[in-house]
Amino acid sequence: MDGPLAYLLTWTTYGTWLHGDERGSVGRHNNTFRTPTIPANAPRVRLNQSRLRADTLVLTPAIRLVVRDALVEHCPYRNAALHSLNVRTNHVHMVVSIRTNNPRAIAGRFKARATFVLRERGLVGADADVWTARGSARYLWNDQSLAQANRYVLYGQGPRDEYAVKGTGRFEAPLPTDRAVGNRKSERPLTGAQPPASAGGSDQSTGPPLGGPVRCNE
Repeated sequence: MDGPLAYLLTWTTYGTWLHGDERGSVGRHNNTFRTPTIPANAPRVRLNQSRLRADTLVLTPAIRLVVRDALVEHCPYRNAALHSLNVRTNHVHMVVSIRTNNPRAIAGRFKARATFVLRERGLVGADADVWTARGSARYLWNDQSLAQANRYVLYGQGPRDEYAVKGTGRFEAPLPTDRAVGNRKSERPLTGAQPPASAGGSDQSTGPPLGGPVRCNE
C-alpha cells in the first residue's frame, strides 16, 4: 500500500472540546504527532462558547452504539480496513487503512454517515449539530506507530467497553444492498458524500491530542 499504513482519525461532538480547553487541543498548525497542543486559554474558551449556535452534544449510550455500528458497517463502502474504533461521549477515534490523499475528507464522510443513521432513527434532530466542523488525521507510517495508535484507541480512553471495537485490519466486501439483512437494515452506499456543513464554530478543536489526557469520556 502506497503512503501511510493507516490513519488515526479523530473528531469531537459539537461544542465539547473547544480551542483553549485545559485538556489541550489540536488545530491545523499542530496536527503532527508529538507536536505541542494548543495550551489552555480560558478567555478563548469563553469566546468560542459564545459563538456556539446550539447546545453542546454529549452522546448517550444508545447513540454511542448506533454510531459504533454505523462506522463499522461503513468501512467496506469506503474501501477502508478498520484497525480500531472507540466511540466516547464527546469524541470518536478510529484507525483505518485507506487509499486517499485527503484523510480529513474521509473522516468527514464517516461523520456524515453516522449523522445520517442517527437522524434516520430519530436519535438526533434533522437540523441538530452533531460533530465539530473538522477533525484530525494522524499519519501512521510504520508498524510501531500503528500499534501505538491502536493501543491508544482501545485502551487509552479508560477501561475498554462495548463502545470500542478491535477491527481485523483487512479490507472487507460491502454488505448486500438489499434493505433487509436479518432484522436490521443494511447500509446503502453513499455516492459523493460530503462532510456535514453544520459542524460548529471555526475555532473548535479538531480533537484531543494523541497520547494526551482524555478525562471527559465517561
